[in-house]
Amino acid sequence: MKPLPLSGQCRFMKQRHSQSSGPTRRGNEIEESLRIGHQKYGGNTMNYILYIGFVLTAGILIPIQTAMNVQMTRITGNALVTAQIVFMIAAIIGILLLICIQHPSLSLDNFRSAPLTAWGGGFIAVFYISTLAFTAPKLGLGQSTALVLTGQIISAALLDHFGAFGTPTILLNPNRIIGIIFLIAGVFIIKWK
Repeated sequence: MKPLPLSGQCRFMKQRHSQSSGPTRRGNEIEESLRIGHQKYGGNTMNYILYIGFVLTAGILIPIQTAMNVQMTRITGNALVTAQIVFMIAAIIGILLLICIQHPSLSLDNFRSAPLTAWGGGFIAVFYISTLAFTAPKLGLGQSTALVLTGQIISAALLDHFGAFGTPTILLNPNRIIGIIFLIAGVFIIKWK
């Protein structure tokens, strides 16, 4: 497959990589990641980097949200009540954002054409928020987050491999499997007492 032309910073990184003392595996992975981002986002690498920043920020906020939910569970005494409070606040903010920013034009046909799996996120969200609000005080925030990260890494790799729910297919290969093992090991090494 012919590599896509890279622009700006990507081209500079490619030239530096080719001038280095032989290609490195890490350099190839970075170049491939940037090439995929360049391809997906119409040649706009800045958009790709911005999206990465948003995802990292979301990851940073997840344990903070869990800690806040634990606080609310101490007040309410019930993880399901906490989950409902979280969803009410999220719904209000989401609706305001839709009205102010997005101006959606939805019809019932949009919802009728949605596959059943498209509705599953709500079930998962209730399970996720309620479970963490209940277990984090018992396991600790760090261990709970480590277990969530482990589950996410395994699940994401399998979803990528099979292209589940219309996501891009990224097949598992030995490098990815080794990387996943190191990520999971890293999560637990950080939490090792």
